[in-house]
Order: sequence, then C-alpha cells, then structure tokens
Amino acid sequence: MAGFGWEADTRPKTKLGEFVRHAGALQTLKIWIERRMDEQKMLTSFDERLLAEAFPSAIRSTALIAGQEIARILDDRHWSEQFGVRVGQEQVLIPARLSFVKDTLTIPKTDEAWLVARALQTRSYDGFERQRAANDLMTNVEEWSAPFIVALIGSYVVEILQDIDTALNSRSERVLGDFIAKNAGFWAITKQQVASYWNVYYRRHGSFNSARGFSRSEYVGFHLIDRLEKVVRQRSNSGHE
Repeated sequence: MAGFGWEADTRPKTKLGEFVRHAGALQTLKIWIERRMDEQKMLTSFDERLLAEAFPSAIRSTALIAGQEIARILDDRHWSEQFGVRVGQEQVLIPARLSFVKDTLTIPKTDEAWLVARALQTRSYDGFERQRAANDLMTNVEEWSAPFIVALIGSYVVEILQDIDTALNSRSERVLGDFIAKNAGFWAITKQQVASYWNVYYRRHGSFNSARGFSRSEYVGFHLIDRLEKVVRQRSNSGHE
C-alpha cells in the first residue's frame, strides 16, 4: 500500500485491547485504500503530458515544462494511479505517489515552473521530500496548488501537518476553503485519513504511544480540519457558491 503512504505499524502493543482497536482502524483504512485502487486506472509510467493533467488549463504550458522536468528524475517504471479533483471549473488528475531517483531540479526557483514541479514533488514516496516541497508550496498558495496541500493534510507524517498549520494565513485559508467547498467528497476522505492515522499512530491511550501521543483536541490534523471548515462555513454564510 505504499502508493498511498501506507505502512504497517510495527511498534509493540502493550495491551490486547489496544492492539485490537488499532488493528481494526488499520484494516478499515486498508479496505478503503484497496477500494480506491480498484476504482482507479493503475499506471506504470508518467510522462510530461500525464503529469500536466494535475493542473488546470490556465497554467498548462507551465505545467508541461514542470512535467518534463519531473519526468526526467522519475523512476522509469512504478505502480501508481491518479485521483481526480475539481480546480475552478475543471477536473484535474493528480498522481497518488511518484517514485524519484533524485530530487534535484534544474529549473531555477525564479521560473514559474519551479513551484509547479515542487507541487508534483509533494507526491513523492519520500516523506522528507514531501515535507520540503510542502513548505515551498505554502509560501504562495494558489488555486492550482490547493489540492496538493489538502492531500497532505491526510498524511500520516505529523510534521507535515504541523508545518502546514504554522504556515497558514488568512489568504491561504480562503484558497484552501474554496477548494474544499468544491470537493466535498475528497475532503470527507481526507478527514477519514486524519482520524485513522491519529487513531493508529498518534492517539494517547494509556501507555500506548505515550511518548508521542496526542488527545483528539491536541492533534494538529483535527485543528486543521476545524480551521478550514470554519472558513468553508463563513464562505457559505456569505453566499458564495
């Protein structure tokens, strides 16, 4: 299940009840992932055209440049798929995961294509690279980059969620809120991921994971959900479609 950032929890369980509860949450998430994989077309390679499908037509020429750069540093073949979301009035198809042989871009940071390429690098199998790319995206959140950031909110890497929470400002909240309002199904899945990963990896419960555990009210994933859903409610109350 690596394509979705899935990994088994190999840490020792201290109580049988805790093991059953956490194993049950893992199985629920695994079933959802397998169902999604059945629904999506599995791909073994990505070229610049497929990678550019992750972006709306308004920046398609820039996306093709970024896609060409990313295709250059991808593994020749790997299993992945695309998930569809709405950006503005368009459907885009974003890679679920990308496997890189290296992460260095030759596009200069001053080029518009650089940030577009960094958005694609948030789909890396490498959690550290996802985190670095997310931090770059958060410096200037745009409508086209919103789905990449929201997808990361469903990540099991809590440090990525903490970075997003720290970097959010009123403008980026509005951009992400607009995206969420247009993608209710995708947002519902993201919230399920937040809850499942908290329950499996970060929930404070007795001695289980006590060194790094969080109560529900403390966990950054739920804090992000509350922040962004507040924006969505405000948007709805003000009459935005």
